[in-house]
Amino acid sequence: MKKENGLHQMDLLETTARLLSSHDLCDNCLGRQFGNLLSGLSNSQRGRSLRYLLRKNDIFKNVREIFFEAGQKTITDQKNEMRSSHICLLLEQKFGVESWQKFSEALLLYLGMVSEIKMRRDYSLEAALTLYYLARQDYRSARETLKKGQNCLQFQKILSTSGINDLDSMLVTSSSSCHYCLGLFGFDRLKKFLFDVLGSRSVAVNSSRVISEDVEMESCELCRGFFQEISLNQWCNRVESKCEKIEFRTFVVGSIIPQEILEKEDEIRASFDLSEWAEIIKSEVNREIGKRLLQRWGHLDRDVDVKTQDLLIIINLVKSQVELEIHPVFIEGRYCKFVRDIPQSHWPCKDCDGKGCALCNFTGKKYPTSVAELILDPIIPLFEAEDGKFHGAGREDIDARMLGEGRPFVMEIIRPKKRSLPLDLLERAINEHGKGKIKVKLVGYSSRARLRQLKGLSSKTSKKYLAIVVVHGKTVDEIMEKKDDIEQFFVNREIQQWTPYRVLHRRANKLRRRTVHSLRLLGPDSDDPSLLRVEITCDGGLYVKELISGDDGRTNPSFAQVVKAPSKVVMLDVLAVNLTDIDNGDKK
Repeated sequence: MKKENGLHQMDLLETTARLLSSHDLCDNCLGRQFGNLLSGLSNSQRGRSLRYLLRKNDIFKNVREIFFEAGQKTITDQKNEMRSSHICLLLEQKFGVESWQKFSEALLLYLGMVSEIKMRRDYSLEAALTLYYLARQDYRSARETLKKGQNCLQFQKILSTSGINDLDSMLVTSSSSCHYCLGLFGFDRLKKFLFDVLGSRSVAVNSSRVISEDVEMESCELCRGFFQEISLNQWCNRVESKCEKIEFRTFVVGSIIPQEILEKEDEIRASFDLSEWAEIIKSEVNREIGKRLLQRWGHLDRDVDVKTQDLLIIINLVKSQVELEIHPVFIEGRYCKFVRDIPQSHWPCKDCDGKGCALCNFTGKKYPTSVAELILDPIIPLFEAEDGKFHGAGREDIDARMLGEGRPFVMEIIRPKKRSLPLDLLERAINEHGKGKIKVKLVGYSSRARLRQLKGLSSKTSKKYLAIVVVHGKTVDEIMEKKDDIEQFFVNREIQQWTPYRVLHRRANKLRRRTVHSLRLLGPDSDDPSLLRVEITCDGGLYVKELISGDDGRTNPSFAQVVKAPSKVVMLDVLAVNLTDIDNGDKK
């Protein structure tokens, strides 16, 4: 399509007239093409005012004449405010109070939009001053426009050349005056601006949609009637029906727009050079539905939260349906595991890959249960959720117990219909379900950010183990005779460890450097005096079994090297997982 002259060369009303002469647009879709101009307005207000001014285009000439006449008749030393008031009276007499107020409101909006275009395009001092004086008189849209970060700096720079340095203080104060009076910011400046910007030309209007008082929104070639009040309310009704049985406090609205609408709008903007000033249709759909839902749900203490919403409401205009993404609930706690041979997470049968076979008794699992299942199984029904995920801060071996205060974990409850169950209720349900096998202490409701923090630091913290060790060829007494030397050797000792043979099938073969902070020899085991009890405090991520055995030289140095005898862990308990950096942090 041939590109028309855009806002670079032509007046805003001329662009609007050409746009409407070639495209059927409702007020919302018209206003959206200028949606990044003059903050604090709806696109419907922008479009409606521009269309109204085109219908009343002949008034411009009358406004010019009255300004000229008023300028001749009024006393020259009269204050600008008095001269402007006099002009307003003349205009009200000519057009009628109601008609003039309606026209002047639309014209103020137009002046603000044109001022922002000229200021941003040409760094126009006159345009900046127009917005400044409008803002001083509490014209809200002008004030909001001046507050915009990039605009604010630009305005300050331009206005400072005219000796105006009170922009910051002016924006946080308020004054009272009528919002429809064109004389708000002074007769002389308004007169000059009206003559320079509006001119005396007549805008050609070739579309019945421009002059029609009632715009039939159904025929809008972009939104196809979506922004009709009845349509917006119908969509909100569908959202409310869909959300009826879902508990949530925060939400955000998203949308899926048909590709042909997006392409059509891009084509229009490219043709009229409007991309710099336009807002995307998705943003308006989301905002218009969102603000209506906020009004409906005001009594329920619900609010929009773009970053951490409980619920994402999707207005799918492609399928003409409402879709919901219920975001997970996260709960943090610590678990203890009192029995061996229970994995932390579900472990599929390797023979049938979880499908079920004779070897796994058709359960699809290598082990009957897991820590994750013992924790999640009683919780998922309470939240009326679809599923759940378990996230531990590291993991102990299947044959190791987790004692002490337990290992930190976060459970992720997927698509829950309930979100705020009492922690004591959840904790009791888990502990009754896992009685004798696990026990949990729930810390509180958490977040995905907290989960990432916990997972990221799990290998950088301190852990304490109790290992029951067999030393071949030496007695416990012989080892204990060198207790001091052995313990001293391992004080803050760096250990270089290649990935152990036993996990090479699922872990990358790489060198890890971890520190043993202390290794204490506690003497013979009470159940079997031929075995040695060893307490080890070390960095997370250190393979303790290989620290003892040496793993055929892949761990260096090792306990076996120091005692000069083959050594092996026969039982292992985790006594403590110290996540000090996290535990002292913010759990929100």
